[in-house]
Amino acid sequence: MKRINLLLGAILALSLSALSQAQVPNDAKQLAQEVVELTVSDSLVQGMRQSMQPMMAQIQKQFGNEKLNAKQQEIMQRFAAETMDYVMGPEYMGKVRVAMIDAFAEVYSVEELRGIRDFYRSPAGVAMIKKTPQAMSKAMPVMQSLMEPMMTQMKERSDRLAKEISAAK
Repeated sequence: MKRINLLLGAILALSLSALSQAQVPNDAKQLAQEVVELTVSDSLVQGMRQSMQPMMAQIQKQFGNEKLNAKQQEIMQRFAAETMDYVMGPEYMGKVRVAMIDAFAEVYSVEELRGIRDFYRSPAGVAMIKKTPQAMSKAMPVMQSLMEPMMTQMKERSDRLAKEISAAK
């Protein structure tokens, strides 16, 4: 009888522990959703899209877009625009938001999520969200200028790697 009581007590304790642990993820998930809704707003996504367009054009240029004829360049520009539409569109961004909610709920504690949410609701947080696209558009030219030498270096390294692999046959 004593063993049964101990077993029932252990089962009850485990059940209560599981219930209390199950409550935290629900709270965390709700808070994570609030944080993602605050930080990944449609206006922010649109602003990021606009600031990324010049960078996409620079990448196309670095990959030899100027060697293409006018029709080929038009095809490349259409492809880039369609890709951007898809990546920044509601269907894909909806999936991104769900993934971010799950990751935030898993990584951050409930207390941390409350603090993050409260920050983004504060005047400073609202300003950060509102002004991030503007800041990104100011940073993009610098990032583009950094990318050109990096891309050249990556191509040189890739060429050396290909030669090294061929020589190792």
